[in-house]
Amino acid sequence: MKQITPTEIEDFISSEQSQGKMQNSQPTRSLLGKFSTMLERDINTKDLTFEESLTKYLRGFTSKTQQSQGSTIRKFYKFSQSQSQEEKTEQESTEKQDTESTFENSESSESISRRQEALRQSQEMQQIQAEELEKTRIENLKKAEELERAKKLAIEIEAKKIAEAKKIAHEKRIADRFSGFKSENIPQKFIVFDPSEFKIAEAKKYFEQKNEKQIFFALMDSGKHIVLVGQAGTGKTELACLYGHERDTSVFKYSCSADSRKNDLIGSKTIDEQERVKIVCGMIVKAVLTGNKTGKAILILDEGNALIPKVQILLQGLTDDTGFIDLPDGRIKINKGVKFNVVITMNDNYSGTNPLNKPIRNRFRYIEMKRLTFETKMKIFEPYNVSKEFKEKLCKLDDKLDLLQGQMKLSNEESLSVRSMKAILEDIEEFEHLEIPNAVQTSFEANYITKFSDKEDRKTIQREIDLIFN
Repeated sequence: MKQITPTEIEDFISSEQSQGKMQNSQPTRSLLGKFSTMLERDINTKDLTFEESLTKYLRGFTSKTQQSQGSTIRKFYKFSQSQSQEEKTEQESTEKQDTESTFENSESSESISRRQEALRQSQEMQQIQAEELEKTRIENLKKAEELERAKKLAIEIEAKKIAEAKKIAHEKRIADRFSGFKSENIPQKFIVFDPSEFKIAEAKKYFEQKNEKQIFFALMDSGKHIVLVGQAGTGKTELACLYGHERDTSVFKYSCSADSRKNDLIGSKTIDEQERVKIVCGMIVKAVLTGNKTGKAILILDEGNALIPKVQILLQGLTDDTGFIDLPDGRIKINKGVKFNVVITMNDNYSGTNPLNKPIRNRFRYIEMKRLTFETKMKIFEPYNVSKEFKEKLCKLDDKLDLLQGQMKLSNEESLSVRSMKAILEDIEEFEHLEIPNAVQTSFEANYITKFSDKEDRKTIQREIDLIFN
């Protein structure tokens, strides 16, 4: 379809006004201008018919708008066609007159002025259209941004609702798990003990490596049993004691070994002053009785994998849904609603250990306690009045000895744990205060080197100390 000129638009408006069919020309001028702009900008319309071009322009408008604007554009097109025909006839007549005339009269100044005015109005209309398009673009952009914000807010609100529903369901599940508790006094057949004496009055400061503290506390709060696995000095026992301190719970700690027997954990019979048969409670029994009395208790079995399989069996009934433990004269049971946690710490580097049996492993959650980072160790060493340089070298020595043990170039008989390093720093302070000669070397020997039975191991350790500290 051919392009539309501003003159054609103005001629159409003038014709309509002269016939009294149009009062306000601006809407028609704006409509035909937009239609003209589409024909100018879209090169694909040149091969289209008028109706195809009109259909393309009206696409996206409401049916009412399509009918109204389509009617106006069709009326203009009909007028334009008739004008084109008249102009063609007039042009042919003019050309005939030109052949008959030697000279052609020049265009009048009035005609030129009229064309200039038409051009000015066309340019003004295009400027108005451009401003309207830019205004529409900005408005649409704002609407899109508002819609995006509304969508994001709706998603956040829905997420909060889901999270709140999950939280309520979780809290209800935990509350149901520990509901129905009724305090039960310790039966008279047991030697009396005070559960409050097993509360942690003051917990050591714990330096979290990653998020193991958060995970441990969450599992303990929900009544789970946990195995903490890691090298000596990674804070396994300290973490469990910290939980007991913060939750005001009695903590019953037992250091396991291959020599531990059932009676060491559950207790044994004795005769009291009135010659009555009584039971001296082991740590497990004390923990269960305390839970039944106070509603909560924690049993910590340090190096629990040192227990022989026959003793490990004690933990099966204690940590399943039955919650009981057999005694020489019967059994005791963890009462309903008691929050009873068993925590086992394990160091796989220790010799003489026994893997926990499968039924027990299935009852526990496992948390690996990572080897302490340099930054964490430096925080732990901060209270000691020893130079920062020495502490850094001590960390370096720890890393080197750990590497040698991993390469089997140094036995695992002992490790330079954080506990050992703290002891070294503490003794250096003390020895220097007492003016004991060779305080550093003496401290290394007392707290680490001499603990190795093999002389070659001692030489290897001393060589690394000399390389790092001298």
